[in-house]
Amino acid sequence: MTGAVKSRLKRKPAFWQVPLLLAAGIVFCTALDFSGVLEGFELKTLDWRLHVRDRAMEWLEHSPKPSDRIILVEINDESTAGLQEPFLLWDRYFAAVVNALTAAGPGLLG
Repeated sequence: MTGAVKSRLKRKPAFWQVPLLLAAGIVFCTALDFSGVLEGFELKTLDWRLHVRDRAMEWLEHSPKPSDRIILVEINDESTAGLQEPFLLWDRYFAAVVNALTAAGPGLLG
């Protein structure tokens, strides 16, 4: 190589070239995303990732078993149907439930 070519290869980009290339890359990636060109590829990689995860879980024989130590207390329409007051005024009922749960000594109450 000649000296002129070597000096051109070693030269640092101008201060405006880096932000311009970064902006062009962002615009290009955004255009690809909105065009839907990569959607099929993304779905294929998602299928592959889930397949690999399932195989890894089988290999590790990691199947979490339900614990009998965890109790979920839900408040739904059936449980509030017996309240005589409007649902907005149920604070004393909620306080009674929280007091009863606290007395049972849970590890977590939230």
